[in-house]
Amino acid sequence: MVLQYFARLPALLDLLEDDRIYGVVEGLLGPDFVYWPSDSNYYVGNTEWRPDRHALLPDHQIIKVAFYLDSVGQDSGCPQVIPGSQREPMRTSVFELFHRIERPPFYPFAQAGDQMPSYPLVSEPGDMIGFNQRLWHAACGGGPQRRMCTLSISTRPAQ
Repeated sequence: MVLQYFARLPALLDLLEDDRIYGVVEGLLGPDFVYWPSDSNYYVGNTEWRPDRHALLPDHQIIKVAFYLDSVGQDSGCPQVIPGSQREPMRTSVFELFHRIERPPFYPFAQAGDQMPSYPLVSEPGDMIGFNQRLWHAACGGGPQRRMCTLSISTRPAQ
């Protein structure tokens, strides 16, 4: 993981002002949003089901905008999401499912991570994936290389 990846490369930071990102984010969050730290990751294998940690801030809507530099499909590590899991009461129900464990691995409904009912977010290089960071997500079936860059953008905190 490389933190602040976009800030290290000003040409990438310009993507925040690109209408293909800015316009979508403004449409979802309104005109008064703020950029959070970004990162770049190199994934191998699966990731566990989770919401993003800082997305648990109760008074913020936070969007993750992800760009994969490699093709990712349902069997090659694309993000899988559980639709509706960012909202109550489903958010708490899913949280309880995954945290009612004594020792990992625990598979709700006796289903391994890649068998959980979910929706795949297939992506090709050049695509943009955006989702609420409270949404439960994972990546399963990943091969030896998945390069991903992300931006986190939220509503402005109250002062």
